[in-house]
Amino acid sequence: MRPVTVTRIIREEALALPPSRALDEYVGYLIMGYEESELRRVFLDEKKTTFKMTRWVKNGEPVYVPHFSTDVKDAFLLVETMRKEGWVFHFSSLADGYKATLQRSGTWGIERFECDPPYPKRFTLPEAITKVCIMAKSN
Repeated sequence: MRPVTVTRIIREEALALPPSRALDEYVGYLIMGYEESELRRVFLDEKKTTFKMTRWVKNGEPVYVPHFSTDVKDAFLLVETMRKEGWVFHFSSLADGYKATLQRSGTWGIERFECDPPYPKRFTLPEAITKVCIMAKSN
């Protein structure tokens, strides 16, 4: 299920979303700076033979939204982006999932966000990274 427009999702709705393309698009908008546009092609190789259709752009260029909430490699793009803003990540492995914590020192003290759902719900590492980033950026 895709929302009418990703820019109208509120924080609580985003945090309630399961790992999905809708969640990935929201994170791309909120954290990576992607903007919604008309449908365009984005080429996935140098020879321009493989492409996907996208409605997302960054700096006027079409971009393919990575699978932030389901792929660890893509989730670490969020980690790198947040680190550039001074955030420090802490990951904890639980018996059946992961917990992610973000914190940074600011003018008004320490900001800290923790993504640790109540038992028995547990997050995969990409989902925990995605959701703690949403908490920090939409606060």
